[in-house]
Amino acid sequence: MTWSNAWYNEPCRHWPAPARTPKKITGKKVKSLLMVNETLDAATPYAGSIEVRKRFPKASLVGVIGGTTHSNSLAGNPCVDRTIARYLYDGHVPKRVKGNRADKRCSALPQPKPASAAKAQLPSFSNSWRVDVQKLAVPR
Repeated sequence: MTWSNAWYNEPCRHWPAPARTPKKITGKKVKSLLMVNETLDAATPYAGSIEVRKRFPKASLVGVIGGTTHSNSLAGNPCVDRTIARYLYDGHVPKRVKGNRADKRCSALPQPKPASAAKAQLPSFSNSWRVDVQKLAVPR
């Protein structure tokens, strides 16, 4: 994944557009924003989510403590999945707390256990997108 990601981003390094003055982003006009980030994701550092949360006064951050992925939704983490489902259903975000921290904390999913080289098999992705929607149901 790391090598392919480098190739996806390489064109940005050589983009022919001239540099411009950065715009100041305040987020004051955004009515609500739900952000999800895992605290140990090297590709999308958690500190960046804290900074974005500071700039968007109506933002709410879900921190997945100890997680190492991109906080994928519908990946089997009920705390994350239900929070996102509720936001999509009625716009509810977790109550904003004081300080530079997550407004809601979720536990990370367990790390996968690597198979031995002799037993390693390619994963089957044919059903990986399916989710039990009933478990995500938001009470009315």
